[in-house]
Amino acid sequence: GWHQPVTHLELVLNKDTWNKLSDQHKAVLELATRAVTTYTLGRSTALQGKALIDNAKHGVHNEVYSPELLNLFHKTWRKVIKQAADQDPMVKKVWDDYQAYFAQYRPWACKAYLPRPKCEK
Repeated sequence: GWHQPVTHLELVLNKDTWNKLSDQHKAVLELATRAVTTYTLGRSTALQGKALIDNAKHGVHNEVYSPELLNLFHKTWRKVIKQAADQDPMVKKVWDDYQAYFAQYRPWACKAYLPRPKCEK
């Protein structure tokens, strides 16, 4: 996402290749992917505080984006994705699917974490 562009917790396979796999091989890949994702989320979360402390020891200043800049990023992203979706049917399909997912996720996102995100519709 525009707000966290470096998280990669996925396994991407060509659908035809996936469909050719046996049920056993699909199960192994699903289990391995879940295990790696769980491990990575737990490990990386645990390491972040130490990384910030180590950065500070080396003169690095860890900053956060201001709410105004985050709002600008978000508004700009919405313009960019709309333009891309208007020009490419596959982008539109993916964006529409994401929007449908987020419509179901939004009630949780708006209540689950502090500080709570702006919950626009």
